[in-house]
Amino acid sequence: MMNHSIPPVASQDEATGRQGYRGVLRKTLAMAAACALAVVATVAAGPMAAADTAPDPITAANPPTVSADPLPTVQVNGVVWQQVIIGNTVYAAGNFTTARPAGAAAGTNTVSRNHILAYDIRTGALIQSFAPSLNAQARSIAASPDGSRIYVGGAFTAVNGAPASRIAALDPTTGAVINSFKPAPNSRVDAIVATADAVYLGGWFSAVGSTSRPRLAAVDAGTGALRSWNPQAAGGDVWAMVLSPDRQKLVVGGSFTTLNGSANPGYGLAAIDATSGALRPWAVNDLVRNGGADAAITSLSTDGTNVYGTGYVFGAGGNLEGTFSANWSDGSVKWVEDCHGDSYGVSPIGETIYTVGHAHYCGNIGGFPESNPRDWQRAIAFSRSTTGTVKRNSVGRYFNFEGNPAPSLLTWFPRLTAGTFTGQGQAAWTVTGTSDYVVLGGEFPRVNGVGQQGLVRFAVRNIAPNKVGPTVTGAGTNPTLTSTAAGKVTVQWTSNWDFDNEKLTYRVIRDGQIATPVHTVSQLSKFWQRPVLTFEDSGLAPSSTHTYRIFATDPFGNEVRSESVSVTVMAGTAENTPPTARFTETVSGLAASFDGSTSTDADGTIASYAWDFGDGTTGAGAKASKTYAAAGTYTVRLTVTDNSGAVHTASRAVTVTAAPPANTPPTAAFTQTATGLAASFDGSTSTDADGTIASYAWDFGDGTTGAGVKASKTYAAAGTYTVRLTVTDNA
Repeated sequence: MMNHSIPPVASQDEATGRQGYRGVLRKTLAMAAACALAVVATVAAGPMAAADTAPDPITAANPPTVSADPLPTVQVNGVVWQQVIIGNTVYAAGNFTTARPAGAAAGTNTVSRNHILAYDIRTGALIQSFAPSLNAQARSIAASPDGSRIYVGGAFTAVNGAPASRIAALDPTTGAVINSFKPAPNSRVDAIVATADAVYLGGWFSAVGSTSRPRLAAVDAGTGALRSWNPQAAGGDVWAMVLSPDRQKLVVGGSFTTLNGSANPGYGLAAIDATSGALRPWAVNDLVRNGGADAAITSLSTDGTNVYGTGYVFGAGGNLEGTFSANWSDGSVKWVEDCHGDSYGVSPIGETIYTVGHAHYCGNIGGFPESNPRDWQRAIAFSRSTTGTVKRNSVGRYFNFEGNPAPSLLTWFPRLTAGTFTGQGQAAWTVTGTSDYVVLGGEFPRVNGVGQQGLVRFAVRNIAPNKVGPTVTGAGTNPTLTSTAAGKVTVQWTSNWDFDNEKLTYRVIRDGQIATPVHTVSQLSKFWQRPVLTFEDSGLAPSSTHTYRIFATDPFGNEVRSESVSVTVMAGTAENTPPTARFTETVSGLAASFDGSTSTDADGTIASYAWDFGDGTTGAGAKASKTYAAAGTYTVRLTVTDNSGAVHTASRAVTVTAAPPANTPPTAAFTQTATGLAASFDGSTSTDADGTIASYAWDFGDGTTGAGVKASKTYAAAGTYTVRLTVTDNA
């Protein structure tokens, strides 16, 4: 979901930038009205992360990722929208005018590169011999199957000073324009799929040359001549396309609301016959519904077996901000990850699926929780395999994907800084790669805190430097030391975490004896799950003073060392230290759950937990739950008793609220007029008692559909047709 401190505005200005992404999801509740030219009303009917660069063991649910080390890569002064790879060369398309070497500050050591460049995936170095010049931004790029051509599309009207309307074919070595290829879309090209004999285009155009082609077209790969392929996208534009392995169909995604007159499949997502342009079955569109002014399918890719797609949502019109995986055969769902926060790109590489966007909550699939302030994850990874199911959504008014199959969120969390070039506060917009490298493009100025603008590479562990180690440094790693019994010291510390390794090893060093740690332990941790570890050192001389340090090490030897902390060992039996009561609460309506497991006892253990819920009722145990009878603010108290009988009480005010009133379904109603075979329909008399009508969907009874308050239809033959109107309210 979009960072609301930078509210985007959707734009169809083909020369500036990608349309604004937005995101607040509403649940929908639909009613339908049907008529045979007479009105008849009817009712319309999480897995845990584990894998990293060195998972142990490697399984389908636990595949290895690339390292989180950002590799030096050529930089740009704007935004990269898309990349394609031929051999060891990466071609990047976007909105930029200069390039500079890795490590160079903005504005220094620059060379001209107008909206397209190439670099070596092994070194990140700019390829000097490839320097075509576009007069406006490029939005899409693809390679011919044999690698002999690069097709670039966008908003430009000239390449290398010669006319070229929104798409051009280039020599991948020299950057020279291949002049035999001259289609002329009349507006922006946002998606390209190339085969040996045809090039498929998607975008915001309405014609190619003087021939109508609303948002989709196919041209001859050699000559650019327009083909008869003519599917009809309406209600929005095409953002992404991907070709099936047998080259028989294309899956198309975007913000359109119908395709060939159909809204399912066809609402932001559909499969089309690659020869005829006819719709093919595509079941995932039953579940994933992103289209219109405030939602879209943003990217599509394939590994030859599955199709992967990402989405964005802001307001009504969509339901997925994460990623889906579907079968090529019929579009049936393999899995869905419903992390909150728009997703812009996806790339399957081996058993790992990489995505970019700005996820801020993945709790429904066992990942990181919502935080305040939000902690945006700009690049994350998932397992290719299904490993669990989506849990019920409990954060925000997002669509509930509960029960659908889900992947695992993997331990790969490079830190990309949001850029300012597009004004949308984003970092990476695109991801692709090979078996050895993952490459990101976007508008980020820094990666892991180091200057690296617009482009970055990551590599598998056999190539990467593997220098990203435990993250927390300084005093935050220091142990807490207590001595409450003669000859004993309790050493306690919070586990560290690593961008790309979940298992870290900890050594407890006493009195500077690094070669002979007194304790070694390994522990799994993530940035949102950092267990507290404890070691009891014994056999120490009474009244002696000792120092302790904690060394945290990842599987590649990267180490973080705490500062030295000293303690004096008790000489005799100490007085019991009372425990400390602590608890957290989670509230949903009148229901509240409480967790006192963070309570501690420095010299023993917690023996019991006693809860007073503030309404005259009580509970017991480290965790408790309570459903209040009425809304209000209650003082909740937790009293803990340690193993020596000492007690401590913590209290806090907890506010619960009554559940909002149930949404009242809207009422669909419409009128119609018919003249000959032509009929017009008006659904403006539909009502919603507690809100507004968000959308109108028409079924004309002959297999075609429509949208909007008013609609019209010319039937092919006389007859009686049952026309249905489905209205969806804003709740």
